[in-house]
Amino acid sequence: MNKKLLVAFAMVGALAGLAQAMTMTQTFDTGPVSPGGVGLETDFNVNQFDTSLGELNSVTITYAVSSWGGSVYVKNTTSPSADVKASANVTVQGYISGDDALNLPGNTLNSKVSVSGIDLPVAGSDYTYNGPTVDSPAHASKITTLTTDLDAYKGAGQFGVAFVTTQTSGASGNGSMSYTVTSSSADGALSIAYDYTPVPEPASMALLAIGGLIVGLRRRFGKNKKA
Repeated sequence: MNKKLLVAFAMVGALAGLAQAMTMTQTFDTGPVSPGGVGLETDFNVNQFDTSLGELNSVTITYAVSSWGGSVYVKNTTSPSADVKASANVTVQGYISGDDALNLPGNTLNSKVSVSGIDLPVAGSDYTYNGPTVDSPAHASKITTLTTDLDAYKGAGQFGVAFVTTQTSGASGNGSMSYTVTSSSADGALSIAYDYTPVPEPASMALLAIGGLIVGLRRRFGKNKKA
């Protein structure tokens, strides 16, 4: 193959390599929390994407909530005695929120374990429901990739994202009953990944310039030989 073509192909290959996208990821974790029946907010400071590094193509946001523990105790309190069919649940909800300028996925995650068909056949009969264990927690997650409205993610500063967890629990049935509840523990995780096309480094640009010079010189010398 012509040496000039080889150099040209090398330059094209170098340009293709420079255009490959890269990913920068930031991860955050609430750590174990016991939210009880009220909302618990954990705030994270996320670095904006420095546009001097290249062109931001997309932002991928992944968030998850896990829960374990918690219990519901249900008791038949009918008088006169009657059969009660009941159900119970312990649910931890998690969602992320931030500045209005941010394009954030707003879906609520439900890390939920429930039981139904509890049979309390006579007055005084009871049932205890225990939530999942820390080794095998209930889990829910969501991944969203954003390709528009990315301006709020760009800059040299930070923006705030909150991971909010709330907890609900309860029991219901077809007759008179009472119940008591203990709270679950939870853990929320969040990651934000920037997919971007990097700006070519000065050294790489210099190599391309040298390659172009070589091609130009070979073409010129080739013409002189023919003359």
